[in-house]
Amino acid sequence: YWSMKEAAKKGQSNLFQGSRKEAADELERLLKRSIEGQMTADVPVGAFLSAGIDSSTVVALMQSLHAGKVRSFTIGMEDKKYNEAEAAREIAAHLGTEHTELYITEKDAKAVIPQLAEMFSEPFADSSQIPTYLVSRMTREHVTVSLSGDGGDELFCGYTSYVSTLRAWERIRRVPGFIRYPAGKLLAGLPFRSDDWRIRGKLLQARDACQVYQMSYETNPLNHRIALERGTLPYYYTEYEADYLPEQNHNIMLMDMLMYHPDDILVKVDRTAMAVSLETRVPMLDKDVVEFAWSLPVEYKRSGENGKLVLRDVLYRYVPKEMMDRPKKGFSIPVQKWLKEPSMREWAESLIDRRLLQEQGLLNPDVVWNIWKDFQENGVWRKQIWYILMFQEWMMKQYAV
Repeated sequence: YWSMKEAAKKGQSNLFQGSRKEAADELERLLKRSIEGQMTADVPVGAFLSAGIDSSTVVALMQSLHAGKVRSFTIGMEDKKYNEAEAAREIAAHLGTEHTELYITEKDAKAVIPQLAEMFSEPFADSSQIPTYLVSRMTREHVTVSLSGDGGDELFCGYTSYVSTLRAWERIRRVPGFIRYPAGKLLAGLPFRSDDWRIRGKLLQARDACQVYQMSYETNPLNHRIALERGTLPYYYTEYEADYLPEQNHNIMLMDMLMYHPDDILVKVDRTAMAVSLETRVPMLDKDVVEFAWSLPVEYKRSGENGKLVLRDVLYRYVPKEMMDRPKKGFSIPVQKWLKEPSMREWAESLIDRRLLQEQGLLNPDVVWNIWKDFQENGVWRKQIWYILMFQEWMMKQYAV
């Protein structure tokens, strides 16, 4: 009865005509209504709080609607590169929430890895699944329902990849098409030892920024090799028309809302939370909030390197701007570092044992080991390393006798 694509098309065909302040007023009203409804429960309710714009906005509006202290939850890590707990604590103190934080060790995080295959019941390889599980487990010790800030990046043009995609497209489009297309086909078909030039060849054949973004998925050499051999593009290329919306940023955001968000973000939050019997609710995905977000012009969402402008406008009414303007560290863990340590390396290499891969007959042992050796010997980190390991871990659990 409702379609994200249709909501996006309708919104972009009927743009909001008010000022940015009026847009922030309406967004605040809609978010408050959504959050007020999602705070309704006959069990204790809280919220995840990182130091980011999205979760901070949700917690700020929750606290403005609640007479008592809202419960907020954060996990931290000793490695400052990955730790947002101190900043989250400052925000919680400013808002006046009842804040709980838990510092986790590498041992805590590594102990989750053997549980992931059963937790997700499918191969799933977003490594932030580990801290998401740990914050859910800690939160469930205090409340039964937790609100999450997911959706802000996709609805309000928050990801830095949107900027880099448009920047790349600006460089690519300067080369005339009659040069780009044949040159790209030539590069994509040559037998380079490295996939890098072949990937560049595919990018040269892009016809707009949306296709550049689609092709970024193909930086995985495994996907790229399959596409080249079959002479086809991966399935996600055919699910979405690149010029569906008139503005390129919105086209890319819609792709994420149709694929990345439901297939990665929401799966990750739902499975990790339900593994500890914690219900999660996502107020930014309220139908009215989503439809309003799609009606906003892109200049209300992004200017240069800064995204989520109108969402920031709402948040700055509750939290000082200087408290929020700090580099985002992300909800991640140092998987790359761990996989070079003896115990994790032994675990990984047992999963990609050549004989095992040959018996399974699904992954090419030479390709897998070339990727692994590039990482171990040359420090070349590729995300598909974790993809392969999570797939193999799932296979071992799935077919264990």
